[in-house]
Amino acid sequence: MNVIMDQHTFSKTLHTVAWVLLFSLGSCLAPLAGPIVSQSPELSSEIFKSTDSGATWSVANSGLPCVTVHSMAVDALTPCTLYAGTDRGVFKSTDGGEHWETPNGIITLLGTYSLVIHPDNSSIIYAAGGSINGGGHGVLKSTDAGASWSPVNTGFRNEYMGNVIIDSTNSSTLYVMSYRGIYKSTDAGGHWNVVLPFFIGGDVAYSKDLEIDQHNPSKLYTTNGYRISKTTDAGSTWKDAELPFSVASLTIDPSNPSVLYIVPDFATKLYRSTDGGDSWASIIETQDWFSGLAVNPMDSSTLYLGTRQGVLKSVDGGVNWVKTTFPVNSASRLIFDPAMPSTMYASNGPGKRPTDTPWIIALYLEGKRLTVSGESFDAGAKILLNGEEQKTKNSDPEPTRVLIGKKAGKKVKRDLSRKIQVRNSDGKLSQEVTFFPIE
Repeated sequence: MNVIMDQHTFSKTLHTVAWVLLFSLGSCLAPLAGPIVSQSPELSSEIFKSTDSGATWSVANSGLPCVTVHSMAVDALTPCTLYAGTDRGVFKSTDGGEHWETPNGIITLLGTYSLVIHPDNSSIIYAAGGSINGGGHGVLKSTDAGASWSPVNTGFRNEYMGNVIIDSTNSSTLYVMSYRGIYKSTDAGGHWNVVLPFFIGGDVAYSKDLEIDQHNPSKLYTTNGYRISKTTDAGSTWKDAELPFSVASLTIDPSNPSVLYIVPDFATKLYRSTDGGDSWASIIETQDWFSGLAVNPMDSSTLYLGTRQGVLKSVDGGVNWVKTTFPVNSASRLIFDPAMPSTMYASNGPGKRPTDTPWIIALYLEGKRLTVSGESFDAGAKILLNGEEQKTKNSDPEPTRVLIGKKAGKKVKRDLSRKIQVRNSDGKLSQEVTFFPIE
């Protein structure tokens, strides 16, 4: 990835960008205005709960409609209260996941990909993500435990945002990950400034993860493509390094922050660093596909790995693994009750889908340029507008994840919808997406 460390080179002129996030919209939901992706019911998520350290699991879905769960957060002060960020907004449970509801009875947010709760005030919650009706909602803040939400976006457009995190030692300091870069706020989301730009030279850096060392909150890590970037001065300067694999997720050991784990894209290996990211070694290799890792916050030797076959568990730091009795395939987004780590929650992510078929995750429009972001694009992949092939270029930083139609954007009229697909060179087609660009 072409990450430029001098933030002054980052253009402050943000062009018109139309975002639509397209992870499973759930075919059992009533239609809404905006792009609807036709998918099978198996692509909706469920939430599962274990109270015996993963030995057994039960479904915890009562009141939760057919949605895809993208994020979960447990209230550290009141662990029976938890939130689920989904493609249909934020849902809340006050009884440990037994029952779910939207806090005020309606869907208040759409496309919620990250949730974080204030460590000392449970009424304050931040949500980040994007909207299925054609645009990103940036970062939103609730001061009443999710009953209402307000945008806190001064400093960037209402664009798609990924991880939002809070400095545990100074809760007025927040960081959020955008496809344009890493932003920082020192006034509880009132204002944001970019501290690490990604959107450089016309290519999109497909940012994946942002994590903070809560023992030393001046130290943060972010990953994009084959690159990991690290700051030890709260974002003022960054040091980056190339990796031999594209990163899907990064996990910091909460007890020993010198130990990091990386799950690569389409991974069959899990990598660990014991020196703060300076070197990496594979600790497990299987024929399965990993989708998430969690480290017991009170016992670094106990690891859980979400896979397409369920949940694997290790009690010896990753030397040996056993499969738990997770009730379905495809486990991901594993989190712990911080007060009692024997209680865990997991979702089954976006469900099963072919890994050799192109898949659209997001679209954005900038002038004449249409960029399609997703997965499993091959070297001959083409963007299709209403079935018509467009001149398409694979992005140099991430050719399998980002396609660029330099002139396709001019065909996407502002007052008309366009059906968009990706076709690989072997003829396999992605899902069909109806795109409604917005200003």
